[in-house]
Amino acid sequence: MVHESLGEGSASYEQFLYRLSESFPEMSLDWRYYKAGKAWICKGSKRKKSCQFASSLGVS
Repeated sequence: MVHESLGEGSASYEQFLYRLSESFPEMSLDWRYYKAGKAWICKGSKRKKSCQFASSLGVS
């Protein structure tokens, strides 16, 4: 579903995921859609510790 929302940006996202997995193999990503904010939020975690957050605003 994230790829559908990214459209043409999907290739850049795939490259980002590849580089992230090469540099930080223990990191996991969890995407969630929040209806109230109409945004996708991604939390990057290593074990139980949150390392980074990313957002895709205004995408429904």
